Parts: sequence; C-alpha cells; structure tokens
Amino acid sequence: MAQAAALNKPIIGGEVGIQAGNAPGCVSIADRNVVMAAKAQAQQAGGSSGLLTWNWVPIPAAPCTYDVAPNDPLVSPGGAIG
Repeated sequence: MAQAAALNKPIIGGEVGIQAGNAPGCVSIADRNVVMAAKAQAQQAGGSSGLLTWNWVPIPAAPCTYDVAPNDPLVSPGGAIG
C-alpha cells in the first residue's frame, strides 16, 4: 500500500465475494451486505481505493451464490457499495 501511495497509484481489491442467498445454512444477502461493508471500510482504511464484487448478474443463478443482482442490498443506496 505504501509503495502504491508513493507512486500515486490506486489499489483495487478485485473479485471480492461472499456466498449468500436463501438456501439453508447460507449467509443472508442482508448479512453479506454488513460483512462486505466492513471489508470495504477495512480496505479503504488500509489505503485501498476500492473493491470489485464478484459476480454481477441480472438474476442470481442459485439459491446460495456469489452473484450480485440489481436488487441486492450491496448495490442499493446505503449498501456496502451502493
């Protein structure tokens, strides 16, 4: 992080994800939003410029997935990256 800052270069965490959904034993999408918000804040506090969540889709492919869809709390106003 210090080297990137010295060179005025951004650091972006790519393909950051947490499986979530409504399947039994799966983290809820609301809880994923809370964890991802904490992860984003920690990265920014460490000098990161941002993160890219995995995997943007129009409709989630499974009941427990890394997929992030348009109605996901992560991308809603006030969400971790919204």
